[in-house]
Formats: sequence, C-alpha cells, structure tokens
Amino acid sequence: MRVIITLDSQKRDSFASLLVAKSIRDFLKNRLEVEIFIAQTSSDISRISLCCQKSIVIHNYSRPVNAWLIEKLKACGSLNYVLDTEGCPIWMFSSIGIQSHVFTKNLDGYFSWGEYQSEIISKLKPKTRVIRCGSIRHQRLELSPNDIDENCLILTSSPAVNPKLVSIEENRNIIHRGLKGLPETEIDLMLEEQKQISKRIQDILRILPKKFRKVTLRVHPFESSIPYEKIFKGEKNVFLSNEIDISSDISKSTLVIHGYSTAGVEAVLSGKKVFTVAQSNNLPDWIKKYFKLISIGSKVITTENLDEVIGPKNKNVFLSKEDKEKLDYYYGTNLSVEKSLEKINKEIHEQLLNIKVGFKENFKRMTLAILLIIRFFMMKSPKPNAKKLISTDTLQKIALKEGIDVKLKEIVIKGGIWQVF
Repeated sequence: MRVIITLDSQKRDSFASLLVAKSIRDFLKNRLEVEIFIAQTSSDISRISLCCQKSIVIHNYSRPVNAWLIEKLKACGSLNYVLDTEGCPIWMFSSIGIQSHVFTKNLDGYFSWGEYQSEIISKLKPKTRVIRCGSIRHQRLELSPNDIDENCLILTSSPAVNPKLVSIEENRNIIHRGLKGLPETEIDLMLEEQKQISKRIQDILRILPKKFRKVTLRVHPFESSIPYEKIFKGEKNVFLSNEIDISSDISKSTLVIHGYSTAGVEAVLSGKKVFTVAQSNNLPDWIKKYFKLISIGSKVITTENLDEVIGPKNKNVFLSKEDKEKLDYYYGTNLSVEKSLEKINKEIHEQLLNIKVGFKENFKRMTLAILLIIRFFMMKSPKPNAKKLISTDTLQKIALKEGIDVKLKEIVIKGGIWQVF
C-alpha cells in the first residue's frame, strides 16, 4: 500500500507536505505496511500510485487542470483526497462556484479548512466526504516579536498577468480553461485588476526605500520578479527574499504590505501591522468578497496616505474578536496543528483498511502500470518544470530547519518524487 502526498509550491507547501508525511508515517508505523511518498505536481504520480495494489493520493487541489489524473486514478481503484493549500480559491465566490462536476466527481474525501469551506463543499454534487481540519500553515503561526529596526515586507500576488513559468498568453489560456463558464468580461476584469494591483505595489515600492531601513520583496512563487526589480534597481536597502518559509520573512518585519495575497492573513496572525493596496470600484461582487476575506486585519495603503498610516515605531497588533472569529470561520485557525494531523491520520488509516479494488479496476491498474513502467524505461516519464523543480537537498534542509524528522530518497534523479523514511 502507498500514500502519495503531492507538493505544488516549494515556498508555500513544503512544510505542510513534510509534516503530514512524517505524521502519517509515524501513525501507521506498526499498524500497516505502507510506503509514503511526496511527489511534485507534474511528476510521474500515475506510476508511483498504480504500481502497487492499493494507494491513496492526497492532491493539493482538484481543478480542471488535474481532473484527468484524478479520474484516471479513480478508474484504477486508487482513492483521491484533497488537502487544500489555498482554502478559499478566488473562483469559489464566483457564479460558477468551484465547478462541482469537475471538483468532486472522482474525489473520495476533502480535508477542508474552516466551516465556510466545509459547508460549500458539502453542498456540491456529487457529494464527497469532508473532513474539517483547518489550515496547517496558518495554525502554526504565533505572534512574533518585531525587529529592532524598521523593516518592511512586501508580498506580491499577480501571477495571472506576470507569470514566471509560462508566457502571458499561455497563462491566460490556462486561466480561461480553469474558469470555464465564467463570463469573459468578468475574467478580463479579474486580470485587469491583478495588473492594477501590481502597478500599485510598484508605485509604493518607489517610495518605501526612503522610509525604511530595509525593504524585502517576496514575490509570489509563480510570479516573475523582473517588473519589480526594475523599480528598485540601484536601491541598496531593497532585497528579494531568498527565504523558503514565509514565516522567516514575516518574523523579521515590522510592517507588511500585500497585494491581496493569502499570505497577508499569515502576517496578520503573526501580529504584524498589515496593509493592502487599494482596489478598483468596478469589480464583480465575487471578487470583492474574496478581497474582503484575504484582507481581514489589513488596512488600505496608497501613495497618498503612506506617511500617515505607517506611523512611527510599529508594535504588534492584536486581532479584534470579530476578525478572529472570521478567520476561524474561513481558515479553521481555532484548531491546532496536532488536532489537524490527528484527523488526517485517522482518515487515511481507516480508508487504507477498507480499500477494495474490484476486478475491473485491478485489471486497468495492472495494464496501465505495465505501460507506465515501459514509458519509464524509455525515459519518457513526465517531470516537473525545470524552473519549478525542488532538489532533494533543499527539501531535506527544510525538514531539518523545521525539526521534521524524515529522511528522503529521490526515486528518479530530477524526477520530483521522494520516498519518505
């Protein structure tokens, strides 16, 4: 039996993927003979999943882009779960919801964040099992002390119009496919707003070097840093973040500015003074709802009010009771990391015990496994994008830094798949 945990973004998801892998390994030890794997998205997940009798794949999302993989695994008797890395993706608020015909059709279970997401998913058809376990990357955050000096952290979030891994045109096509059913005018408004948000961040970035001892720019994992680098070129106190874990950047800052990034919530939970840029007036209601969610605890900053709002020495900010309740409702921050892991472990253990693969599914699995092995020996197996590929050393260093006791063995050189020991 195998459990495969998918890993999408190195900076956003590595900690949770490693922690969940270790937790499942420890929980199943002496209970079941199970191999644990971590696999990057776009790697050879099919072969790892199907070259054994029973498997559970924990995806980081279920969308049109990976619907084919989930459907194929389901047809071969594998179980599909989602351990969400975003919680409330922007289209959840739109008129097309989260495309339930794609979203839940071949899912066996969904590890949701807060009550809001759990309620939404529970209403979808076909129905899937929902296990509310909160967001590990938000639950682990604690109030962090401010640095002695005034340091500003900027978080960008405009990958749709400023992509790092693909061309703008290719990225636009991906977005249109993913938001199939949403009016073209609303997609265009969403893309235009991302462009304007990036511009507002750049305008503020021109001023900040004169206001702070140090300015750190943390660019979205799938966004290009080039437009921002052009702005601060020549400024000696502006730096691009090299940190993998965002908590390291947040802990060193006294003030955080974000462009409607979910990471803004992480800064708020860390007790920082947090700001977001202005938004346009002509936005659809679903975008406004999304912006309202991820700007909980944030105030609006512009080039005009910058001096007024950043104020003198910044101290830790404590969430209001109302904002705390909102974050609990959406993000499940009222659950502990330990409780979340306990729920995940029990669910995986129970499902592994009860997996039953029928003759039809088993025949498909064996046939496809043989074809996948042939493809592997022909060196035609899929591998992650070279720009996105995570090295074994990097992943092991993250585990060591975070105190996660795991050893990783890379299955294929630069293949983006590791067995966890």
